[in-house]
Amino acid sequence: MNDGFILKTEMTPIKLRRCVRFMSRETFETQAPTKRSVFISINTPGYPLAKPKGSRWYGGLVWLKNDNSRPIPKNEVDLILQFVETWQNYDFIVHCDAGISRSAAVAQYIGARLDRKVVGVDSDGEHANAVIKSALMRRLKRQ
Repeated sequence: MNDGFILKTEMTPIKLRRCVRFMSRETFETQAPTKRSVFISINTPGYPLAKPKGSRWYGGLVWLKNDNSRPIPKNEVDLILQFVETWQNYDFIVHCDAGISRSAAVAQYIGARLDRKVVGVDSDGEHANAVIKSALMRRLKRQ
């Protein structure tokens, strides 16, 4: 299975005091949405997709990306940037399998782009995926 995206925008909310939270898949699947939240679900290609709890999310982006995928295609970076811009007035939940690498990198970009606090639920973000973070942050510097 190739890396790619599934964009889902027919959903509803989660209120997190204007921060970006990143977490493991296991934690994400237990998070019930509240007000004004969207999610980015980073899944390993070839494995079952994570299942968000509830149906009241405002929007979601599913990204199929291995932790060791290099380089990040421009169209994939553009879709993440577009999703963040579209939902910039909402709270973000980002997850990957362990909540350590891919989700930390994307959450750190969102925090920098929207000037928001980034909170790691399952890790401190120290091991953010350098390839993903670099690809996103390069685009931030151009904006």
